[in-house]
Amino acid sequence: MKVDRLILPDAIDSDDIVRRDGDILKRSPTGRWASRLSLLATDLVTSRIAMRAPNTLVTDQWPARTPDYRLVIHVSRLDVTSQGKALLDAEWEIFSRNARRHPARGRVQVTLSGPDGTDRDVATLDSALFERLADAIDVPGGSGKRELASEKSSSAAAD
Repeated sequence: MKVDRLILPDAIDSDDIVRRDGDILKRSPTGRWASRLSLLATDLVTSRIAMRAPNTLVTDQWPARTPDYRLVIHVSRLDVTSQGKALLDAEWEIFSRNARRHPARGRVQVTLSGPDGTDRDVATLDSALFERLADAIDVPGGSGKRELASEKSSSAAAD
């Protein structure tokens, strides 16, 4: 399975650690991600899915042969607020190499609460959001040959 680079809102897909305060995005004056957030999120989601499907090659690099499945994730909202609320809304789609199969699709909504006073707190909340996102995606099983449903809706929420 090939995991495409996650699509994030432009305003937050940078190396800045961002916190929302009302309608204003505040970039941390001291903290930075090691890379663009979309690259780090893709790595985390790929690793998390690979742990759930140990008999399937799950990668975010283009494999030597055409993958059996391709996963596309579009994150429409990713917020950590100054009140300690973390929100993620995303849609995902898994395309099969077999063109006769319909893609599996789903939506994920995650809400978490936690401390947000430091850059480390914001990073922890962001990581938890992406872990919940990965866990909510209905990936093909260990053999990678499971029939995918034509439509699958997933959601996760925690407070």
